[in-house]
Amino acid sequence: LAVYSHIDSLKVEPAFAVARVGGGGGSAGKVPARFDAVGYWNGPDGQPGTDDDIRIGSVPATWSVAPFNEEAEHLKDTEYAGAMDETLGIFMPAVAGPNPERPFSTNNAGNLKVLATSGEATGEGQLIVTVQRWNDPPIR
Repeated sequence: LAVYSHIDSLKVEPAFAVARVGGGGGSAGKVPARFDAVGYWNGPDGQPGTDDDIRIGSVPATWSVAPFNEEAEHLKDTEYAGAMDETLGIFMPAVAGPNPERPFSTNNAGNLKVLATSGEATGEGQLIVTVQRWNDPPIR
């Protein structure tokens, strides 16, 4: 049982994840991505990100996504790639297939920054939303 009075820093785990668009009448379903917000105390040195930091564990957070870079912002990836559940940290990708609203009618892929906020602490990770996996081997 972790008891804590505050969170000094917050990390998103995993720091990098992949989700896949799907559905839309195709044979491959959507593959969502799930994130956890992990709280830390700074430890005796008072500095975040050092070896003496103390992991509190998963903490409740508010979740959102933003464009990861300028290209993702230009392509409006946050509007097309899918939606993040604000309380659960689960990203559900959009439907697969060409999207006539996107440049060149591309798929609903995207490069997103995953943002978690718990109290005053914030953390971020990266999410790539990509196309379906057509060759699904029994061992990955």
